[in-house]
Amino acid sequence: MDVDPAGKTASGRWQTLLPEVMPYAGILRQQWLHGYYENKYVKENGRWLFSRLDWNVTFYTTYENGWLIQPLLGSLWNPEAKADSHSISFYPYPSGYHFPYHYKHPITGA
Repeated sequence: MDVDPAGKTASGRWQTLLPEVMPYAGILRQQWLHGYYENKYVKENGRWLFSRLDWNVTFYTTYENGWLIQPLLGSLWNPEAKADSHSISFYPYPSGYHFPYHYKHPITGA
């Protein structure tokens, strides 16, 4: 996480690898989920709050099939959710897409 010199805003990159169990058609199903967050934060009244949350899923698959066979089970977007907006990037495996960092790479500068 990178905090600006004034200590009022910050940016952070987080990676999620989630083994989970969810019911599907009345049967419990094992799943794998992986993706990256690139978030922005603002400090208000001494508390850190999200000002922007971006998520890009890499894969969402069953345990049995794995991401090589079935990288995406279906849409992760819920049309009934009342978020401010949905992510502008969605490039799951095997697209080769690299979710941009909020900072330059320390070696390549890219």
